[in-house]
Amino acid sequence: MAGQGTFSPMTAAIRCPGCQAELAPTDRFCSSCGAARPKYCSACGAALAPDARFCGQCGTKVEQGSAPDRIIASKVVSGAVTFQRPLCPFPQLAHYKGSGDVNDAGNWVCVDESGGKDGGGRGKKG
Repeated sequence: MAGQGTFSPMTAAIRCPGCQAELAPTDRFCSSCGAARPKYCSACGAALAPDARFCGQCGTKVEQGSAPDRIIASKVVSGAVTFQRPLCPFPQLAHYKGSGDVNDAGNWVCVDESGGKDGGGRGKKG
């Protein structure tokens, strides 16, 4: 069935809010200017101010010191959201639940299918 299965997003570059240098996935601070890595809302994926207590887009309380379990990515065409998917922390991947609109992020879950330290069989046929 088209549109179903695993969604494996391309790695999006995260830019430093201070100097726009590209940050490595593990960088907590920019190696060029020292600015802190930007923070994002765990519910809607909106960028957060460094001292935010609540998300200005959706109102979700910002949990200090804890990483989001996923970030929602949206494709916007002419100002309208055409589809959304969760961006999952490594090694998890987004999987369609099997029912509902495939363009709605709520119908996708983050699943760890690494099968062990080495990625255990992902992509192998056996």
